[in-house]
Amino acid sequence: MVGAQEPGANVNSTAWDSQPTLSRGEDTLYFASDRLGGFGLSDIWFTARQKNGQWGKAQNLGPVVNTRESEVSPFYHPMYNVLYFSSRGNY
Repeated sequence: MVGAQEPGANVNSTAWDSQPTLSRGEDTLYFASDRLGGFGLSDIWFTARQKNGQWGKAQNLGPVVNTRESEVSPFYHPMYNVLYFSSRGNY
């Protein structure tokens, strides 16, 4: 999912995992997925890079961001330290 580095089983699933974006320090990876355990059709998830360089277990960003509908296209803006995304459920 991320360039030449395979994030591994903590991040990748058998579901649709796509649209990755990295934080400014490249220590947090945000992505869209329709994996089980989400709030809706597709959600925004994240994982943090551990001290050993491996990615931690993917976690859902929660109900403030994710709805019963689709949240996709996360984009982390490094200058403003803001995560933008598209939503069919947040108005």
